[in-house]
Amino acid sequence: MKKWISFILFPILGILFYVLYHCGIQIPCFFHELTGYYCPGCGMGRALYALLNWQWHRAFQLNLLGLILLPWLLCYLQYQLLCWGFDWKDKITKHLPKQVLYGILAIVILYGMMRNIDVFSWMAPIDI
Repeated sequence: MKKWISFILFPILGILFYVLYHCGIQIPCFFHELTGYYCPGCGMGRALYALLNWQWHRAFQLNLLGLILLPWLLCYLQYQLLCWGFDWKDKITKHLPKQVLYGILAIVILYGMMRNIDVFSWMAPIDI
C-alpha cells in the first residue's frame, strides 16, 4: 500500500492545487498579511499556477528563487517518498554536507530580506 501512495501522492496534490487555484481559491501569505513584508515564499503558489499554464515569464516574476530551487526540492521529496514507500535506506541526506544546507538557508533568508528593499523591488512578487 505504501508503494502506491508514494507514486500517486504528487499527481493528486498537483491536480488538487491546480483545481483550487483555477477556481480562485488561493493560499494567502500569513507573513505578508501580518507584517506587510514579503517572505521568501511569497508568490510561490501563483508562480506554480503560472507554470502549469505555461506562463514562464510571469512565474519567474512572482518568485525567482522558489522556481530555481523547485526542481531540486521536488526531486528530493519524491526520493523521500520512494524511500518511505519501498523501505529503501536514505543515502542522500546522510551524505549531504551541512554546509550545503546552511548555504541554501542563508540564500533563502537573504532573498527574503532583499525583496523588501526598494533597490531590489524587481524581486518582489507582482500584483499581490
